Amino acid sequence: LPHGSFSFLPAFTGTAGAVLSVLSLLSCDFAKRAIVANNIELGDLRIGIWGYSVEGSMIASGDECFKYASDDTDMYIDCVKVLGLIAIALGGIAAVSCWISTCLPFSKLIWGSVGSCLLISSICEALKMLLLNSSLCQDAIPGDNKSVEVDTCDLSLGSYLCIAASSSWLVSVVLVACIPAAKE
Repeated sequence: LPHGSFSFLPAFTGTAGAVLSVLSLLSCDFAKRAIVANNIELGDLRIGIWGYSVEGSMIASGDECFKYASDDTDMYIDCVKVLGLIAIALGGIAAVSCWISTCLPFSKLIWGSVGSCLLISSICEALKMLLLNSSLCQDAIPGDNKSVEVDTCDLSLGSYLCIAASSSWLVSVVLVACIPAAKE
């Protein structure tokens, strides 16, 4: 192995980060809010990056993810979409590069670039938590009805996947930094 016997570790953690990031980005369950009307809890509004679902015994099944109308989203959600795509693109390239490095030697420059891509991916992934500052988590709900009250957002499956992906890529950065570039 050109980079030593531990060169598989950043490949595994980088791949795990990429898979978790894709699942987080596509989840229709990044955050959730309780929906209450007349002091009766009706269910949860599940907020994703690309759409939302409503779940609860008095509302509907949460199986279907509805795409946001253009006026339902704000700058935070648009920003999170871009950050998620950047994280997946750079993290995916870095993960593939880590796998290639198990067979081919990388120079210090290329090895450092792989680590930089992983770091940028980790930061972009963590910044997806900005969704919690969006108007969907702070005030209005899609199809807002004034008699319906909603709590602030709580973390849900997609946000936990986001945290795991960001952490996985951060571990990959540390591993790439600890594994020396191949000797030329």
